[in-house]
Amino acid sequence: MSTIEHLQRFIDGVEVGQNRVNIDRVFHLDEIVEAHEYMESNQTTGKLVVLVNEQSLLTKFR
Repeated sequence: MSTIEHLQRFIDGVEVGQNRVNIDRVFHLDEIVEAHEYMESNQTTGKLVVLVNEQSLLTKFR
């Protein structure tokens, strides 16, 4: 199975509630310095998300 197929399988699991992702914080691309500093502080309790194109992301996950 290819990496793309693994990723698609994981995404499918998230969509049906089988896989869960713990998101700690969401940053916009213009906050990338703050996101990096937060990551390096070792205070994260989950994944960090950096929004590159917020509109397309919101459309996909709603």
